[in-house]
Amino acid sequence: MFKKTRETAYDRVMKRTKIPKDKSQCWLWTGPVNNAGYGMIRGNDGVPKMTTVHRVVGIHKGLSHRKEIQHTCLTKHCVNPDHLVNGNAQSRHDRIVDKHGPNFHAPKNLIVTGK
Repeated sequence: MFKKTRETAYDRVMKRTKIPKDKSQCWLWTGPVNNAGYGMIRGNDGVPKMTTVHRVVGIHKGLSHRKEIQHTCLTKHCVNPDHLVNGNAQSRHDRIVDKHGPNFHAPKNLIVTGK
């Protein structure tokens, strides 16, 4: 009897990701997003029931699951592992100020695309 192998959350994320020819660009999640614009997926294999797709990829990359996983590109539905880092509120703020300037106040559900 064959045992059916269950796909990991990471495998399911990659199936729904558009990867450009230039792999240094954002890899965009094409599945569902939450109200804040982050890609969402049902987890398994130690991943919570519903989680953000960038978190699944970050943990697969080896980032700490105990810290925030942030986008260096500031694109909420990007899952390029090279664009994901552990960080905190200050590092996120600094990254936004570096990109948009000190007076930038994003609307609640702004989706920034590209690098």
